[in-house]
Amino acid sequence: MNLISFLREFKQILAQIHWPSKKEVYEATIGVIFIIFVISLYFFIVDSILIKILESLIYIG
Repeated sequence: MNLISFLREFKQILAQIHWPSKKEVYEATIGVIFIIFVISLYFFIVDSILIKILESLIYIG
């Protein structure tokens, strides 16, 4: 296989790919940002609770 035939095949394969529209990319991006926000909020709450528990255990004595 030489370079020219490789590039022709590559171009054909690229034409078969379904590229997402701007709307699909936007919606997926918003979804990812929302999920990251929710997970970050969850970890913040759990971390805050654990810190309070550990502080109460350490300062008992």
